[in-house]
Amino acid sequence: MGFSRSHENKLITFEDHSGDFISGSSRKRPRSIPLPNPHYLAIHAAIAGILHMSGAGKFFNELLKEYKYKKGNEKATVNLHAVMSAMLTCVEECGGESGKRYVASAIISCGRKGDDNTIELLAALGTTWLTHLLFIYKFQRLVSERAETTKRSSMKNLPSRLATPTLNCTTSEDRERSRNRRRAFKKYIMVRDGYTYVIIGRQDLSHPSPDPTSDFYPVSLEVCHNLPRVISSFDNDRKSDSTCISLIRDRFLCIQFTSAVTSFDILANFTGLPVTVLDELHGTLDDPSNGLLLAGDAHKAFDQFYWCLKPTEVRFMVFDLLPGSS
Repeated sequence: MGFSRSHENKLITFEDHSGDFISGSSRKRPRSIPLPNPHYLAIHAAIAGILHMSGAGKFFNELLKEYKYKKGNEKATVNLHAVMSAMLTCVEECGGESGKRYVASAIISCGRKGDDNTIELLAALGTTWLTHLLFIYKFQRLVSERAETTKRSSMKNLPSRLATPTLNCTTSEDRERSRNRRRAFKKYIMVRDGYTYVIIGRQDLSHPSPDPTSDFYPVSLEVCHNLPRVISSFDNDRKSDSTCISLIRDRFLCIQFTSAVTSFDILANFTGLPVTVLDELHGTLDDPSNGLLLAGDAHKAFDQFYWCLKPTEVRFMVFDLLPGSS
Protein backbone atom coordinates (compact mmCIF):
# COMPACT_ATOMS: atom_id res chain seq x y z
CA MET A 1 0.00 0.00 0.00
CA GLY A 2 1.40 3.40 -0.91
CA PHE A 3 0.79 6.90 0.33
CA SER A 4 0.74 9.99 -1.85
CA ARG A 5 -0.99 13.30 -1.82
CA SER A 6 -4.24 13.81 -3.68
CA HIS A 7 -3.54 14.87 -7.26
CA GLU A 8 -5.78 17.39 -9.02
CA ASN A 9 -7.84 14.65 -10.68
CA LYS A 10 -7.39 11.82 -8.20
CA LEU A 11 -8.94 11.23 -4.79
CA ILE A 12 -6.91 8.96 -2.54
CA THR A 13 -8.93 6.05 -1.22
CA PHE A 14 -8.11 2.91 0.71
CA GLU A 15 -9.55 -0.53 1.02
CA ASP A 16 -12.02 -1.20 3.82
CA HIS A 17 -9.83 -2.13 6.80
CA SER A 18 -12.50 -3.60 9.06
CA GLY A 19 -10.62 -6.91 9.09
CA ASP A 20 -7.39 -5.15 10.00
CA PHE A 21 -9.05 -3.50 12.97
CA ILE A 22 -10.07 -6.90 14.26
CA SER A 23 -6.73 -8.65 13.69
CA GLY A 24 -4.60 -5.64 14.60
CA SER A 25 -6.34 -4.86 17.84
CA SER A 26 -5.25 -6.15 21.20
CA ARG A 27 -6.44 -9.67 21.94
CA LYS A 28 -7.52 -8.40 25.32
CA ARG A 29 -9.77 -5.77 23.76
CA PRO A 30 -12.89 -5.46 25.92
CA ARG A 31 -15.97 -6.52 24.01
CA SER A 32 -17.68 -3.32 25.15
CA ILE A 33 -15.42 -1.16 22.96
CA PRO A 34 -16.97 -1.12 19.47
CA LEU A 35 -15.05 -1.15 16.21
CA PRO A 36 -15.25 1.84 13.83
CA ASN A 37 -18.75 2.31 12.45
CA PRO A 38 -18.71 1.81 8.63
CA HIS A 39 -21.54 4.34 8.27
CA TYR A 40 -19.42 7.13 9.78
CA LEU A 41 -16.54 6.24 7.45
CA ALA A 42 -18.96 6.29 4.50
CA ILE A 43 -20.15 9.78 5.47
CA HIS A 44 -16.56 11.01 5.58
CA ALA A 45 -15.87 9.41 2.19
CA ALA A 46 -18.98 10.99 0.66
CA ILE A 47 -18.03 14.49 1.83
CA ALA A 48 -14.48 13.97 0.54
CA GLY A 49 -15.90 12.89 -2.81
CA ILE A 50 -18.18 15.93 -3.06
CA LEU A 51 -15.37 18.35 -2.21
CA HIS A 52 -13.17 16.73 -4.85
CA MET A 53 -15.72 16.31 -7.64
CA SER A 54 -17.30 19.75 -7.34
CA GLY A 55 -14.10 21.72 -6.92
CA ALA A 56 -15.42 23.05 -3.60
CA GLY A 57 -12.31 21.90 -1.73
CA LYS A 58 -10.05 23.97 -3.98
CA PHE A 59 -12.51 26.87 -3.75
CA PHE A 60 -12.40 26.85 0.06
CA ASN A 61 -8.60 26.73 0.10
CA GLU A 62 -8.43 29.74 -2.22
CA LEU A 63 -11.09 31.53 -0.19
CA LEU A 64 -9.19 31.10 3.07
CA LYS A 65 -5.91 32.14 1.45
CA GLU A 66 -7.54 35.27 0.02
CA TYR A 67 -9.11 36.10 3.37
CA LYS A 68 -5.91 35.61 5.39
CA TYR A 69 -3.31 37.07 3.07
CA LYS A 70 -5.38 39.25 0.70
CA LYS A 71 -3.15 38.45 -2.28
CA GLY A 72 -4.47 39.75 -5.58
CA ASN A 73 -7.89 41.08 -6.45
CA GLU A 74 -9.39 37.95 -7.99
CA LYS A 75 -12.10 36.29 -5.95
CA ALA A 76 -12.46 32.53 -5.65
CA THR A 77 -15.52 31.10 -7.40
CA VAL A 78 -17.34 27.78 -7.31
CA ASN A 79 -19.89 26.23 -9.66
CA LEU A 80 -23.05 25.57 -7.63
CA HIS A 81 -24.31 23.25 -10.36
CA ALA A 82 -21.21 21.10 -9.80
CA VAL A 83 -21.88 21.10 -6.06
CA MET A 84 -25.44 19.82 -6.49
CA SER A 85 -24.35 17.27 -9.10
CA ALA A 86 -21.64 15.95 -6.75
CA MET A 87 -24.13 15.77 -3.87
CA LEU A 88 -26.42 13.64 -6.03
CA THR A 89 -23.55 11.40 -7.17
CA CYS A 90 -22.05 10.75 -3.73
CA VAL A 91 -25.13 10.59 -1.53
CA GLU A 92 -26.04 6.95 -2.14
CA GLU A 93 -22.87 5.52 -0.59
CA CYS A 94 -23.72 7.02 2.80
CA GLY A 95 -27.42 7.92 2.68
CA GLY A 96 -28.83 5.12 0.54
CA GLU A 97 -32.14 5.56 -1.23
CA SER A 98 -33.54 7.96 1.39
CA GLY A 99 -30.57 10.27 1.04
CA LYS A 100 -30.79 10.14 -2.74
CA ARG A 101 -34.49 11.01 -2.60
CA TYR A 102 -33.71 13.94 -0.31
CA VAL A 103 -31.13 15.44 -2.69
CA ALA A 104 -33.12 14.74 -5.86
CA SER A 105 -36.40 16.02 -4.40
CA ALA A 106 -34.79 19.25 -3.20
CA ILE A 107 -33.30 19.92 -6.65
CA ILE A 108 -36.48 19.02 -8.56
CA SER A 109 -38.62 21.14 -6.24
CA CYS A 110 -36.74 24.23 -7.41
CA GLY A 111 -38.24 23.82 -10.89
CA ARG A 112 -41.94 23.50 -10.20
CA LYS A 113 -44.19 24.64 -13.03
CA GLY A 114 -45.41 28.19 -12.78
CA ASP A 115 -42.52 29.27 -10.52
CA ASP A 116 -40.42 32.07 -11.98
CA ASN A 117 -37.80 31.83 -9.23
CA THR A 118 -36.20 28.54 -10.30
CA ILE A 119 -32.70 29.99 -10.69
CA GLU A 120 -32.90 31.81 -7.36
CA LEU A 121 -34.17 28.69 -5.59
CA LEU A 122 -31.40 26.55 -7.09
CA ALA A 123 -28.80 29.11 -6.06
CA ALA A 124 -30.18 29.22 -2.51
CA LEU A 125 -30.20 25.42 -2.31
CA GLY A 126 -26.64 25.03 -3.58
CA THR A 127 -25.38 27.86 -1.37
CA THR A 128 -26.97 26.32 1.73
CA TRP A 129 -25.37 22.93 1.07
CA LEU A 130 -22.06 24.64 0.33
CA THR A 131 -21.97 26.86 3.42
CA HIS A 132 -23.71 24.70 6.02
CA LEU A 133 -22.28 21.28 5.18
CA LEU A 134 -19.16 21.37 3.03
CA PHE A 135 -17.68 24.63 4.37
CA ILE A 136 -18.11 23.68 8.02
CA TYR A 137 -16.60 20.22 7.64
CA LYS A 138 -13.73 21.37 5.44
CA PHE A 139 -12.70 23.98 8.01
CA GLN A 140 -13.52 21.96 11.13
CA ARG A 141 -10.02 22.42 12.58
CA LEU A 142 -10.60 26.18 12.74
CA VAL A 143 -13.75 25.91 14.81
CA SER A 144 -13.49 27.17 18.37
CA GLU A 145 -16.16 26.77 21.03
CA ARG A 146 -14.73 29.75 22.90
CA ALA A 147 -14.36 32.04 19.91
CA GLU A 148 -14.69 35.74 20.63
CA THR A 149 -17.90 37.42 19.57
CA THR A 150 -16.38 40.74 18.50
CA LYS A 151 -14.44 41.88 15.44
CA ARG A 152 -15.84 39.11 13.29
CA SER A 153 -16.42 39.05 9.55
CA SER A 154 -19.60 37.10 8.86
CA MET A 155 -20.89 35.02 5.96
CA LYS A 156 -24.65 35.36 6.37
CA ASN A 157 -26.91 32.98 4.50
CA LEU A 158 -30.59 32.36 5.07
CA PRO A 159 -30.91 28.58 4.78
CA SER A 160 -32.93 27.20 1.90
CA ARG A 161 -36.12 25.56 3.16
CA LEU A 162 -35.63 22.87 0.54
CA ALA A 163 -32.18 22.09 1.96
CA THR A 164 -33.45 21.86 5.54
CA PRO A 165 -36.98 20.40 5.33
CA THR A 166 -37.16 19.54 9.05
CA LEU A 167 -35.27 22.52 10.49
CA ASN A 168 -38.10 23.89 12.62
CA CYS A 169 -38.79 20.52 14.23
CA THR A 170 -35.11 19.97 14.90
CA THR A 171 -34.65 23.42 16.42
CA SER A 172 -37.61 23.14 18.78
CA GLU A 173 -36.55 19.78 20.16
CA ASP A 174 -32.87 20.51 20.72
CA ARG A 175 -32.24 21.09 24.40
CA GLU A 176 -28.55 21.22 25.25
CA ARG A 177 -25.12 21.55 23.74
CA SER A 178 -22.64 18.77 23.29
CA ARG A 179 -20.74 17.71 26.36
CA ASN A 180 -17.01 18.19 26.46
CA ARG A 181 -14.92 15.54 24.82
CA ARG A 182 -14.54 12.57 27.11
CA ARG A 183 -11.01 12.23 28.40
CA ALA A 184 -11.27 8.46 28.14
CA PHE A 185 -11.94 8.58 24.37
CA LYS A 186 -8.28 8.24 23.35
CA LYS A 187 -7.68 5.54 25.96
CA TYR A 188 -10.58 3.46 24.63
CA ILE A 189 -9.32 3.74 21.06
CA MET A 190 -5.75 2.88 22.11
CA VAL A 191 -6.89 -0.28 23.91
CA ARG A 192 -9.21 -1.30 21.10
CA ASP A 193 -6.60 -0.89 18.35
CA GLY A 194 -3.74 -2.36 20.37
CA TYR A 195 -1.82 0.95 20.51
CA THR A 196 -1.25 0.50 16.78
CA TYR A 197 -1.93 2.48 13.61
CA VAL A 198 -3.49 -0.62 12.10
CA ILE A 199 -3.52 0.61 8.50
CA ILE A 200 0.28 0.36 8.21
CA GLY A 201 1.25 -1.24 11.53
CA ARG A 202 3.02 1.63 13.31
CA GLN A 203 2.84 1.49 17.11
CA ASP A 204 2.31 4.33 19.54
CA LEU A 205 5.15 5.47 21.79
CA SER A 206 3.07 4.47 24.82
CA HIS A 207 2.63 0.84 23.67
CA PRO A 208 3.02 -1.32 26.81
CA SER A 209 4.74 -4.15 24.90
CA PRO A 210 6.33 -2.72 21.72
CA ASP A 211 7.33 -5.13 18.97
CA PRO A 212 11.16 -5.11 18.71
CA THR A 213 11.01 -6.72 15.24
CA SER A 214 8.78 -4.05 13.71
CA ASP A 215 10.03 -2.33 10.55
CA PHE A 216 8.60 0.99 11.76
CA TYR A 217 9.75 3.32 14.49
CA PRO A 218 7.06 4.05 17.10
CA VAL A 219 5.25 7.36 16.68
CA SER A 220 2.88 9.54 18.65
CA LEU A 221 -0.55 8.52 17.38
CA GLU A 222 -3.59 10.78 17.45
CA VAL A 223 -7.27 10.01 17.79
CA CYS A 224 -9.31 10.96 14.75
CA HIS A 225 -13.09 11.40 14.63
CA ASN A 226 -14.64 9.83 11.53
CA LEU A 227 -17.80 11.89 11.90
CA PRO A 228 -16.39 15.31 12.91
CA ARG A 229 -17.53 17.02 16.10
CA VAL A 230 -17.75 20.41 14.41
CA ILE A 231 -21.54 20.73 14.68
CA SER A 232 -21.22 20.65 18.48
CA SER A 233 -18.99 23.76 18.44
CA PHE A 234 -21.40 26.65 18.21
CA ASP A 235 -22.39 29.95 19.79
CA ASN A 236 -25.12 29.10 22.31
CA ASP A 237 -27.11 32.31 21.78
CA ARG A 238 -30.44 30.71 20.88
CA LYS A 239 -32.35 33.99 20.85
CA SER A 240 -30.52 35.18 17.75
CA ASP A 241 -32.52 34.85 14.52
CA SER A 242 -29.47 35.23 12.29
CA THR A 243 -27.71 32.35 10.61
CA CYS A 244 -24.03 32.85 9.97
CA ILE A 245 -20.61 31.27 9.97
CA SER A 246 -17.95 33.75 11.09
CA LEU A 247 -14.23 33.98 10.53
CA ILE A 248 -12.70 35.52 13.63
CA ARG A 249 -9.29 37.18 13.53
CA ASP A 250 -8.30 35.02 10.57
CA ARG A 251 -8.11 31.95 12.80
CA PHE A 252 -11.39 30.63 14.12
CA LEU A 253 -14.88 29.86 12.96
CA CYS A 254 -17.85 30.65 15.14
CA ILE A 255 -21.03 28.80 14.22
CA GLN A 256 -24.22 30.30 15.57
CA PHE A 257 -26.80 27.97 17.06
CA THR A 258 -29.21 28.23 14.14
CA SER A 259 -26.42 27.37 11.71
CA ALA A 260 -25.40 24.36 13.81
CA VAL A 261 -28.95 23.01 13.75
CA THR A 262 -29.20 23.77 10.02
CA SER A 263 -26.03 21.77 9.41
CA PHE A 264 -27.31 18.89 11.51
CA ASP A 265 -30.61 18.88 9.63
CA ILE A 266 -28.83 18.67 6.27
CA LEU A 267 -26.48 15.97 7.58
CA ALA A 268 -29.35 13.86 8.97
CA ASN A 269 -31.33 14.02 5.72
CA PHE A 270 -28.29 13.50 3.50
CA THR A 271 -26.79 10.57 5.39
CA GLY A 272 -29.84 8.84 6.80
CA LEU A 273 -28.44 8.90 10.34
CA PRO A 274 -31.01 7.37 12.72
CA VAL A 275 -31.28 10.55 14.80
CA THR A 276 -33.99 13.22 14.83
CA VAL A 277 -32.54 15.92 17.10
CA LEU A 278 -29.08 17.33 17.67
CA ASP A 279 -28.89 15.93 21.20
CA GLU A 280 -29.02 12.37 19.88
CA LEU A 281 -26.06 13.00 17.59
CA HIS A 282 -24.02 14.43 20.46
CA GLY A 283 -24.11 11.08 22.21
CA THR A 284 -22.28 9.37 19.34
CA LEU A 285 -19.53 11.90 18.62
CA ASP A 286 -17.13 10.68 21.30
CA ASP A 287 -18.12 7.03 21.18
CA PRO A 288 -15.22 4.71 20.24
CA SER A 289 -17.19 3.63 17.16
CA ASN A 290 -16.49 7.11 15.80
CA GLY A 291 -12.73 6.97 16.31
CA LEU A 292 -9.50 5.88 14.63
CA LEU A 293 -5.82 6.02 15.52
CA LEU A 294 -3.78 7.87 12.90
CA ALA A 295 -0.31 9.35 12.63
CA GLY A 296 -0.22 13.13 12.82
CA ASP A 297 0.25 13.87 9.11
CA ALA A 298 -2.41 11.35 8.09
CA HIS A 299 -4.77 12.72 10.74
CA LYS A 300 -4.51 16.29 9.46
CA ALA A 301 -5.07 15.22 5.85
CA PHE A 302 -8.00 13.00 6.90
CA ASP A 303 -9.63 15.89 8.77
CA GLN A 304 -9.31 18.05 5.66
CA PHE A 305 -10.79 15.31 3.45
CA TYR A 306 -7.70 14.83 1.28
CA TRP A 307 -8.10 11.07 1.69
CA CYS A 308 -10.71 8.67 2.99
CA LEU A 309 -11.38 5.05 3.86
CA LYS A 310 -13.76 3.23 1.54
CA PRO A 311 -14.12 -0.20 -0.10
CA THR A 312 -12.22 -0.79 -3.34
CA GLU A 313 -12.08 -3.67 -5.80
CA VAL A 314 -8.50 -4.54 -4.86
CA ARG A 315 -6.89 -4.97 -1.47
CA PHE A 316 -3.93 -2.71 -2.17
CA MET A 317 -3.85 0.50 -4.20
CA VAL A 318 -0.42 1.89 -5.09
CA PHE A 319 -0.07 5.57 -5.92
CA ASP A 320 2.70 7.63 -7.48
CA LEU A 321 5.43 8.68 -5.08
CA LEU A 322 5.78 12.35 -4.27
CA PRO A 323 8.46 14.20 -6.28
CA GLY A 324 11.87 13.70 -4.73
CA SER A 325 10.84 10.69 -2.64
CA SER A 326 12.43 7.30 -2.96
